[in-house]
Amino acid sequence: MEWLKRWLGKSERSEQVSNQARALAREVWEAHRDWKAAEQNLNEAVEPDQIDYAIYMREATERRFNMLMREAREQELDMSEFGFRLSDPIKNTIDM
Repeated sequence: MEWLKRWLGKSERSEQVSNQARALAREVWEAHRDWKAAEQNLNEAVEPDQIDYAIYMREATERRFNMLMREAREQELDMSEFGFRLSDPIKNTIDM
């Protein structure tokens, strides 16, 4: 019976790790989407205040994306495992 308890415990921990990895993958994907939207807003900004704000938002979203990507690399997260894909050019611009 003890082996069953250990096996079930390992299964629960494995599921918890998988759920955390899925949550991180979703966060990375959402951060990438936000970064791309901020870049688009910067391209469309016209007024000086709009431009300043758009620059601030682009820098903030890029930093958040890079931070999450570093965390994903540390955990050796495979985004495709969860159905999230980033374009290859973006992967090449990530801070190492």
